[in-house]
Amino acid sequence: MSQVNIVVPPFTMEQSIGIEQAYFTPNVMIHFYAKFLRRPHTEDEQAYFTPNVMIHFYAKFLRRPHTEDDLKQGTEGAAKALDLVEKNLADKPYLAGQNFSLAGIAWMPYLRIARDVGLGDLLQRRPHVNDWATRVSGRPSFGP
Repeated sequence: MSQVNIVVPPFTMEQSIGIEQAYFTPNVMIHFYAKFLRRPHTEDEQAYFTPNVMIHFYAKFLRRPHTEDDLKQGTEGAAKALDLVEKNLADKPYLAGQNFSLAGIAWMPYLRIARDVGLGDLLQRRPHVNDWATRVSGRPSFGP
């Protein structure tokens, strides 16, 4: 039997992010919630936040066509996610408890994007989120 070589062209950044957001992360998080958080994967905070912030990113930096309603939806969705995170951080310094973890690392690029696209006020209006984001982004490994 002959072997068929399939050549897959490299993904664009937009395709890579889209595949991660649509297929990989939501499915992996089902297992993460069950194993480590011991609760159902129902209101996944980042599932609300990431795609909504990215609406603004695509509009501002990639010049993707958008409407004012798209941006409004993105802002409202990101705010809803941050409300959930604010509640989660009310009694602990980090998303997964008392220590810095992968949960925080996963959020940091999108928090930076939120600031870069003009949504920093969404972070600042939530004191626990703002303190947490400041604490994590101040780590030497976060970079400039």
